Amino acid sequence: GEHFGSALDETEVAYERENVTAERKPAVEQPSSPEQEYVDDLVQAEGDAHTQDDLFADDDLLIASRAEQQSKLAKKTGARTVTQPTSEVEIDPELQEVLVVNVMARQGELAGNDLLRVMLSCGFRFGDMNIFHRYEQHSGKGSLLFSAANVVEPGVFDVDRMEEFSTPGICMFMKLPGPKRPIHSFEIMMDSARKIANLLDADVKDEHHNIMRQQTAEHYRQRVLDFERRFLSYKASQKQL
Repeated sequence: GEHFGSALDETEVAYERENVTAERKPAVEQPSSPEQEYVDDLVQAEGDAHTQDDLFADDDLLIASRAEQQSKLAKKTGARTVTQPTSEVEIDPELQEVLVVNVMARQGELAGNDLLRVMLSCGFRFGDMNIFHRYEQHSGKGSLLFSAANVVEPGVFDVDRMEEFSTPGICMFMKLPGPKRPIHSFEIMMDSARKIANLLDADVKDEHHNIMRQQTAEHYRQRVLDFERRFLSYKASQKQL
C-alpha cells in the first residue's frame, strides 16, 4: 500500500531512557476551530476522568469515531484568545491553522518502549501536558515546532510506565501561528512521521485517518503557504494601524 518512510541510522536510535527531559514550556492557546478543538481535546484533557477507550483500534470504526468525536467537540462553546509570546496583539481566528498527521500501527499496537526510543531519536522530548514536543534543536532547545499526543483519550503518555504501555497510534500536530519557519517545520513534521512509521511498521495518515498520499501532503503544504501569505498580510495591516 501507500507508505512513506526512510530508515534512521542505527546510531540515531541509540538513545537511552535517561534522555527523556521534562521541559515545561508554556502552551500557546489558540481560538477554537473544529480541527483545533479535536487536537485540544487530546492534549488538554489530561485531568479529565475519561475512560481510556481506544478510539481508533478498528479500521471500520475510524470514520464513525471521527464523526462522534467531532459531534462531542461541536458542543463545546466559549471562544479563546491567543497572544503570541512576542506580541500583545490578538490573532484573528481566521488566521489559525492546525495541521494534524497521524501515525497508526498497521497491526495491533505500537509498543511503548519502541515508541519512546524512536520518538527520542527523532528529536522529540517529553514534557508539558504529558505529551511529546519537537523543538528547533534536537537537544530540546529553541522554540516549539510541533507536538505529538496519544490517539487514545485523554491523549497523554505515562512515560514512567512505557514498558507496560501500548497505543494504536500517535497524533502529531502543528499549530499556526507558532513556528518561525512554518514550511520548514511542516517538512520536519512529515519527515518525522515517515521515519516513525517506517521504524514501527505503521502508516502515516491524514487528519481523517486516511492513508497520507502525496496529493494530501501537497494539500497540507499549500495550507501552510496560504497561512504564511495571510499572516504576512495581517502583520502588514497591523503596522499601518
